[in-house]
Amino acid sequence: AGASEEEALQGFCHRVYHGTRYRSPLGRRASRGLNGRWLAERPKQHAYRMSSEDHPQRAGLSVGLHALGLSLPDEQISRLLSYLDLISRWNKTYNLTAVRDPNEMLTQHLLDCLAVVTPLARAAAELARSGVVGQGADGQPSLRLLDVGSGAGLPGVVLAITHPEWAVTCVDTVGKKAAFIRQVGVELGLRNLTA
Repeated sequence: AGASEEEALQGFCHRVYHGTRYRSPLGRRASRGLNGRWLAERPKQHAYRMSSEDHPQRAGLSVGLHALGLSLPDEQISRLLSYLDLISRWNKTYNLTAVRDPNEMLTQHLLDCLAVVTPLARAAAELARSGVVGQGADGQPSLRLLDVGSGAGLPGVVLAITHPEWAVTCVDTVGKKAAFIRQVGVELGLRNLTA
């Protein structure tokens, strides 16, 4: 392999899935599973920290966030876009959702889930003031949420991304969907997400 090929491979992790190469954009080392084995490793670095300025859905997400009155840090926006990419990629092999168009995924998946963030955060703050839920070290309410029948992790993963202080558990009876949610948690570094 030439130097340019090595540079292209550097920073990415390749796994074999059902005889085809799967290129993980985040390259995090995870537990063995999904019939995959590691072919190459990369230093521990999250892709969501890389620039996502040129992502095709970034402008639409920014407009939607503004319309919802949400202001998210760039790190969370990058994680949301990476999550959208993971859904799209896995949807080609495993039928996670019926929506296939990336723009429709943005509106029907991400923005619909983001619409509940503000009301839920408001309710969590009220519960914390009344003493029903505790507060974390940062003063934010520390909720424990259960997303039953979460499918591809909607809205559980979105809530875990936007509120890392909340413990989110996603449950689905379909094994491939639960495996997808676990993989999302590993690849996006979401320690507050379980499936």
